[in-house]
Amino acid sequence: MKLGILVVYLVSERNEPLLDLHLRQIEKNTTVPYIIYGSANRLLPQFRRKLEQHPQVKICDCGSTELRSGFEHSFYLDQLARLAVDDGATHLATLHVDSFPLRVGWAEDLAAKLSGDCVLAAVMRGTHYGYHDRKPLAAGMFFTRNFYLNYQPRFLVSEQEMNAPEYARYQQVWPHVIETGVGYGFKIFTAGLVWYPLLKSNQVNDYPAFGNIYGDLIFHLGEAAWRPYLFGESTAEQRTQRSRLGLAFLFRKVSATARRILPIQIRRLFANQVENQLTAPMYEYVRQQLVDNPESYLNYLRTGKHLPRQV
Repeated sequence: MKLGILVVYLVSERNEPLLDLHLRQIEKNTTVPYIIYGSANRLLPQFRRKLEQHPQVKICDCGSTELRSGFEHSFYLDQLARLAVDDGATHLATLHVDSFPLRVGWAEDLAAKLSGDCVLAAVMRGTHYGYHDRKPLAAGMFFTRNFYLNYQPRFLVSEQEMNAPEYARYQQVWPHVIETGVGYGFKIFTAGLVWYPLLKSNQVNDYPAFGNIYGDLIFHLGEAAWRPYLFGESTAEQRTQRSRLGLAFLFRKVSATARRILPIQIRRLFANQVENQLTAPMYEYVRQQLVDNPESYLNYLRTGKHLPRQV
């Protein structure tokens, strides 16, 4: 196996410990030959230098975009997948800057899931914040070069695909939030293939939305790259870009009458304020536990027990 790990590196200044942990965990738990194919188009210079000095990281020359949020993430991942395949990778994995493998042999375990019509193993949230999200999530996806070359999947669905009857059927069978990874799920559905979901396996959770483990293989903190948006530090243009996919999904679910009664500006404002108030303290608590003592906190999430303090 020659593994290409695809990561879009967007890291705020305060999240350097998360970047370091991500890199350490990949190195610690990956025993097959691997290269991290990373995009660093908007990465802070000090973090770019850190990646440039890492022996297993290859910073790729990706085309730039004015898109933001999931659009930007998918735009870079599509390029990274092509570059890794062109470079000879036999297997490809995607991770976020706040996700990483937890166990030695994770890549071999995921590769063993792929046989016959099963062409992908991936994190799946399942029920999340009261809604169902049954798509492959790019916080942890694993597939082969043959699947990529034979089916040419993309990480997001296009607006044309969203309006197709096949997509309505897919959405009914696999209800989901439209984010990076949904394009792979849709391609698998239309091709009559199957994929292996990595389900949440925490023994305990401090907060359900953050700090989740999937298949006892992949940890995902959740939304570290997008926290500035959620807490009001982005531009109006960036907020508009990020809302497009969610609004497209919303428009499919509500009537024309309801859309007239509740203007789009009010929906955006209400959603942003609610999310800020409810999730900010949760996220900060889980993030701090992870940063302060990652080994013990990860063991706590997996087993319900903290590791003994080192004297």
